[in-house]
Amino acid sequence: MSRIKVKVDKLEEIQRQRGWTDTELASRLNITRTQLWRVKQPDGDPNHVDPGQKFISNVLRLFPDKPFEYFFEIDVGDEEVKRRERA
Repeated sequence: MSRIKVKVDKLEEIQRQRGWTDTELASRLNITRTQLWRVKQPDGDPNHVDPGQKFISNVLRLFPDKPFEYFFEIDVGDEEVKRRERA
């Protein structure tokens, strides 16, 4: 199953450039600091969550000069890759 993943390095890079703390970024994204922290956790961490529609749309609104692909990637997952290879 496909899922959207945050490119945390890109998000943190732009956050550093603007001098924003996690609290400031979360406020600008209209989410809680905890939600931001959970999205930033690595895959496999039990606290990690994938970004939801609100997170994605708010990131794109906050940074209108950056395309979707700058902050996000679509992970098709191993099962879907295997299925495509068999087809």
